[in-house]
Amino acid sequence: MKKAIVGVIVIIIIIFGLLFFQKPLKEKFLSTNSNELSQENNNENAEPNAIKCEYIVERKEISTSKLYSIDGHSSNYEVDLMQNDMTWNNECALYHKLIISKEDYDKYNERIELPEIDFSKNFIVVISNENLKPADETDLLIYEVVADDTTTHIKMRQRENPVVYTDEGSLKSSSDRIYYSDNNVFWAVVDNSQLRDKADVIIEH
Repeated sequence: MKKAIVGVIVIIIIIFGLLFFQKPLKEKFLSTNSNELSQENNNENAEPNAIKCEYIVERKEISTSKLYSIDGHSSNYEVDLMQNDMTWNNECALYHKLIISKEDYDKYNERIELPEIDFSKNFIVVISNENLKPADETDLLIYEVVADDTTTHIKMRQRENPVVYTDEGSLKSSSDRIYYSDNNVFWAVVDNSQLRDKADVIIEH
């Protein structure tokens, strides 16, 4: 009789134990699977060329001739912002301009549509290209803008899956291929903490 009672008590304890632990285990299992699925979805939807620089607020790449020509067909020095207002970077063959005032903003916004910004918080970097590039320097984006004590460093980088076109008319030989891409003007809104008196531009490979 005693053995039967003990057996019943043991069974009751086992049942209560299973009921008690079932919910936490189930929640843990569901939580783990949910996290894994969420991570998978994030990986699938992640933009391979997403902004990786914490100081870049917004950026865009466009195709336009408006920085050097008002009517899109002809150009002269007076209206060519690249020649008379932007800074030439010889090593990477790109122009740059740091827009830090309303006056400069209005001048460039007439040519290329720029986002409205608060100059007490941000400035705008504008990059322009007018040259054919080698294959590993086409379909660029402003990848990073960081500063040291004296200089704002603007880093360009090719997209992970670049779209490039061959300019056959410029070929000197079968091995001398020069490429181009649709976009030739790039801008980025950057945090003022990275604004310095000097700036340079490099293309990372």
